[in-house]
Amino acid sequence: MADLAAAGGAATSAEQQEGRPIFKLLVPGHGNANRSAMLLASVRHIARSLSREFAFVCHIFVYTSLALATPHGCLITRGPGLWTDFMKQEQLSGSSDYVALMMDDVAPQNVDFRSFMRTMQQHRLDLASAAVPDWHWPVMRPHADCLLRRSVYVDMLFAVFTRKAYDCFQRHMNLSINHGGWGYDATFHLLCAMPMGILDQHFVCHTTGEERSYDDRTARCWF
Repeated sequence: MADLAAAGGAATSAEQQEGRPIFKLLVPGHGNANRSAMLLASVRHIARSLSREFAFVCHIFVYTSLALATPHGCLITRGPGLWTDFMKQEQLSGSSDYVALMMDDVAPQNVDFRSFMRTMQQHRLDLASAAVPDWHWPVMRPHADCLLRRSVYVDMLFAVFTRKAYDCFQRHMNLSINHGGWGYDATFHLLCAMPMGILDQHFVCHTTGEERSYDDRTARCWF
């Protein structure tokens, strides 16, 4: 298994010396070979989109013995566990300015990441998501007449945090009560009280539909 502390400092000293902010992508669970090609294409798309303005690094958690090519700038950690185990253990370096969470079945190719980040910065959001067409939560569906909508809820299929927002999100994860992770997105605004929104000019596709890896009785304990 790769060293998690080393992953937190994956940005090179050369990138840090250039003064570019660090954008760190976390993929907290991959183990299905049918998703590998899309995942690697998504990582490359994000890295290319941000290359002029951000130093891009990423960390992918693989929970099976699946062979996966390591994208440039990325670290792969292998071991059993749920996405919450990886998120809770992730150690960020002091230079990580933005942290993105992306599930491995999400395709972000319709996101212009330079525009996305500029909008997030201009409107001083600490947590932002692209819209998700046809999603079961209506708030996540795109509004054609909006640039962005401020919201008290952002789904964690794909979300970009400021460093302080991610630290708060991680700090409030309690794996003894809610190991499956259901509801952390719904309680973020209550526990962290930071501005958040949905950027309607960008959207991601959830390619596999909904899959639950938790039981409702355990999940309700979080509320």
